[in-house]
Amino acid sequence: MAQYLLDTNVLISMFRNKGKVRKHILEVGFPNCYVSEISIAELFYGAAKG
Repeated sequence: MAQYLLDTNVLISMFRNKGKVRKHILEVGFPNCYVSEISIAELFYGAAKG
Protein backbone atom coordinates (compact mmCIF):
# COMPACT_ATOMS: atom_id res chain seq x y z
CA MET A 1 0.00 0.00 0.00
CA ALA A 2 1.24 3.47 -0.83
CA GLN A 3 2.09 5.88 1.96
CA TYR A 4 1.58 9.63 1.76
CA LEU A 5 3.36 12.57 3.37
CA LEU A 6 0.77 15.34 3.60
CA ASP A 7 1.99 18.90 3.26
CA THR A 8 0.48 21.94 4.95
CA ASN A 9 -1.70 22.94 1.99
CA VAL A 10 -3.26 19.48 1.83
CA LEU A 11 -3.95 19.52 5.57
CA ILE A 12 -5.60 22.95 5.39
CA SER A 13 -7.79 21.78 2.49
CA MET A 14 -8.76 18.71 4.50
CA PHE A 15 -9.66 20.78 7.57
CA ARG A 16 -11.73 23.15 5.43
CA ASN A 17 -13.38 20.16 3.71
CA LYS A 18 -12.49 21.55 0.28
CA GLY A 19 -12.12 19.61 -2.90
CA LYS A 20 -11.47 15.93 -3.07
CA VAL A 21 -8.67 15.94 -0.50
CA ARG A 22 -10.68 14.67 2.45
CA LYS A 23 -12.32 11.97 0.33
CA HIS A 24 -8.99 10.76 -0.99
CA ILE A 25 -7.46 10.62 2.50
CA LEU A 26 -10.40 8.58 3.73
CA GLU A 27 -9.98 6.23 0.75
CA VAL A 28 -6.28 5.59 1.40
CA GLY A 29 -6.80 5.45 5.17
CA PHE A 30 -5.31 7.57 7.93
CA PRO A 31 -2.70 4.89 8.87
CA ASN A 32 -1.14 5.43 5.42
CA CYS A 33 -0.86 9.22 5.84
CA TYR A 34 1.94 11.04 7.61
CA VAL A 35 2.56 14.66 8.59
CA SER A 36 6.01 16.20 9.03
CA GLU A 37 6.98 18.21 12.08
CA ILE A 38 7.44 21.21 9.80
CA SER A 39 3.81 21.02 8.64
CA ILE A 40 2.64 20.74 12.25
CA ALA A 41 4.68 23.83 13.17
CA GLU A 42 3.25 25.73 10.18
CA LEU A 43 -0.29 24.85 11.26
CA PHE A 44 0.37 26.03 14.82
CA TYR A 45 1.95 29.23 13.51
CA GLY A 46 -0.99 29.92 11.21
CA ALA A 47 -3.50 29.24 14.01
CA ALA A 48 -1.66 31.56 16.41
CA LYS A 49 -1.38 34.26 13.76
CA GLY A 50 -5.11 34.13 13.14
